[in-house]
Amino acid sequence: MSNKKIPSKKTKIAKHKKKSRGELDNPKFLSNKNAMLELIEQAAGKEAERENKKLAKRLQVAKIIEEKEAQKEQKKEDKKEQLEQVKREYLESKKKKKAESRKQKIKTMREKENPVETKKAKKVRFAL
Repeated sequence: MSNKKIPSKKTKIAKHKKKSRGELDNPKFLSNKNAMLELIEQAAGKEAERENKKLAKRLQVAKIIEEKEAQKEQKKEDKKEQLEQVKREYLESKKKKKAESRKQKIKTMREKENPVETKKAKKVRFAL
């Protein structure tokens, strides 16, 4: 007996059949392909339109927010200006009061120094 191996049976592996005609040669495939491409283009167009709408909305919202912030800043500036005006008026009135009080003080001091001589009533005695 020899050491020779007995060859085993070869099993065939089933392979997928290859199309004999190419897909590009098939008219049905070409019409389907064109329809699919059109659908894809339409979908891409709709998506681009949605994106444009979103961007427009974002820009509009940003503009509104910016306007509101500008209004707030304007209100702050107006209030600040109004407070400054009130402060100036208060200081002016304070200066006027101070000047008035000085004038009054000087006037009273002068009156005390130079008393106005009033006419004295003569005393008359009646003899009875």
